[in-house]
Amino acid sequence: APARACSCESCSLPSPPHPRPRPRPRLRPRPLCLNLSPTPSQTHSGYDLGITGGITTSPPFLQSFFPAVSARQAAAAASAPPTDDPAAAAYCKFDDPLLTFFTSSAFLAAAVASLFAGGLSRRAGRRATLLAAGVAFLLGTALTAGAVHVAMLVAGRVLLGAGIGLANAAAPTFLAEVAPTRARAACGAMFQLGTTFAVLFSQVVNLLVLDSGGGSAPDRPPSAWARHAWRLAIGLAFLPAVGLTVGAALCSDSPASLAWRGHRHAARAALVRLRGGEGAGVEEEWAAISQAAQAAAAPSPSTTAAAATTAPWALPFTRALRPELVVASGIAAGSQLGGINAILFYVAPTAASLGASPRGALGAAVAVGAALFLGTF
Repeated sequence: APARACSCESCSLPSPPHPRPRPRPRLRPRPLCLNLSPTPSQTHSGYDLGITGGITTSPPFLQSFFPAVSARQAAAAASAPPTDDPAAAAYCKFDDPLLTFFTSSAFLAAAVASLFAGGLSRRAGRRATLLAAGVAFLLGTALTAGAVHVAMLVAGRVLLGAGIGLANAAAPTFLAEVAPTRARAACGAMFQLGTTFAVLFSQVVNLLVLDSGGGSAPDRPPSAWARHAWRLAIGLAFLPAVGLTVGAALCSDSPASLAWRGHRHAARAALVRLRGGEGAGVEEEWAAISQAAQAAAAPSPSTTAAAATTAPWALPFTRALRPELVVASGIAAGSQLGGINAILFYVAPTAASLGASPRGALGAAVAVGAALFLGTF
């Protein structure tokens, strides 16, 4: 039976209106996909990290550009261990200054480019920085895949390193600025997930491409396909490079970057487009962006003289931001000093130096990449 309503005077009073829930920002698929275009930048970085370690163990590649290393490998395979000949020692097969410079040139270029990436991103915008990184990736991949001598290889690696330095400085900031607050952590995790997926994918490509056609066995001549299989392995880096370049060309700059550079109308229009129209928390988010941009351009009277005269590069070292600086530096130091990049880069050459077959060395790299990718989750 239906419950009878209470007829007392207190219950007959009108109940207060329930507060309406605050609207949550919506995620519009098309603008969000366009503004997640920086993700291929880290994908390209991870792919380069994995693919370069594999091609340095490819006999056709070494015979074409580093014949001294190829000859040392043949001497080590022909000699019966133990031997006292340094040229035939298994552990010295990859001890070549030119080969080391080829592999290290990208990281040196990335370190130099990162010194200028912050200023370029602040003055020209995140989008322009990412577009420059995409062009550098395209040119570097073309030079490396089509190289006919060592100079072209090194020039391509330098361009790739410059792209890595620019993209790694601008892409995480761009992703954090365009993502809604509730999705910011997920968008940031996609950056690292793209790296680990690209590392695993590149190592699978190494195993399937470089080991095909007999090209990875030093005791038999490589086929015509195997002589140039390494070019296909490197050339597949065009896919993330094109994705980054096209995405950066089509998407708009982040609202925060536009506001900080004085383009307030364009900044608000970009925010409305990202959040799916007016309302949905746009006004609150725009107020926060506008307030931060105004504070950066003209400090308020309540700002201390020391803070007002602090250079932008010195802001992280102030007392207010010291906890964030310690946490961020600790995470970065633990990631880099743990040696994971060196392991990923040299796992295949190290396994080959320890006596593994070319297929076994590339398989060991795939196992390490798979563990890294699964660990990201």
